[in-house]
Amino acid sequence: MRNRFLAATLLLLASSACDDVEALGPDAGEATVDAGTDGAAPPVAVVAQELPDAPSLTALTWASGQLGVVIGSGGSTAQGRIEQLASDDGVVMLRRGHRAEPDEAAMIGQVVTLFEQSGARCTATVTRLVEVAEFVPDPELGRRSKAALWRVAEERGAVTVVAELASACNDPLVAGEPVDDRAATAPVVAELESPVAVDAIARLRALPRFAAAQDAYRAAPYDYDPARPDWSEEAEPLVTEFTLDGRAYVTAALERPGSCGDFYASMFAVWLRQPDGDLRLIIDTDDQPGGYDLAFDVDRDGVPELARVPEPEVVYETIEYDGCGC
Repeated sequence: MRNRFLAATLLLLASSACDDVEALGPDAGEATVDAGTDGAAPPVAVVAQELPDAPSLTALTWASGQLGVVIGSGGSTAQGRIEQLASDDGVVMLRRGHRAEPDEAAMIGQVVTLFEQSGARCTATVTRLVEVAEFVPDPELGRRSKAALWRVAEERGAVTVVAELASACNDPLVAGEPVDDRAATAPVVAELESPVAVDAIARLRALPRFAAAQDAYRAAPYDYDPARPDWSEEAEPLVTEFTLDGRAYVTAALERPGSCGDFYASMFAVWLRQPDGDLRLIIDTDDQPGGYDLAFDVDRDGVPELARVPEPEVVYETIEYDGCGC
């Protein structure tokens, strides 16, 4: 059976495509007082109350022995002899050919957009499609033939179709959707003792959302601790800085992890640095970004989108039950 996701994925990545990625801009119906202003300038700013949608990113892989990108699940479309590749940490890595449909074969030579760790754009060309099995075998079952290992990979859903790429990129990090020539950059995490971080966390704590979370914490019958009356004492703060399209931004996040019914609260905000050095609030939300690997402004509305580079999940032949986390 042909891979139903293959064509759609490569068409999405092809830099010759012209579809734009939509992002949520500021909600013009929400006016919020910028608690970070010093009173010298008008304090009211239109603020996005929801995180803008970040572009989809696809992790790159060297699983086949060449730079590539996983573009779908495989197994039933594999063909040819099975090669075993060198691997570390007890991982089995096998490679086979991919039986391509005519439209899939036409993908050879397609150009895709890559981003380097700095956020710089570069391109790569699809050279061939292969299938790769990558999983951690059960050591108690001993040595087995490559055919037997491939069958295990199919049963565990550990076979993927990889589009191998030829690229002159220095250090490519991720494949992304085509977004014309719009810039990306890598946010820099600020030291929590630095002046920018101290100021950003203070601004975050001055927002109404902080007081609302504080009220909710005090009302929590089982989680409120009078010895620790501030909910953010157990929060994980994070401050980043980055410049995008000539605009300088500061982000701040507070998140108190909650599990198994424990009290949870989070805040996230983004400020745009003004020519006079002051910060203007442009995002104020309870949501947290998926990650801070790359920042975009796809629709050029001045509201940045933060994206995470997805991490591949390790597949084990045998899953051990560790019990309930609670």
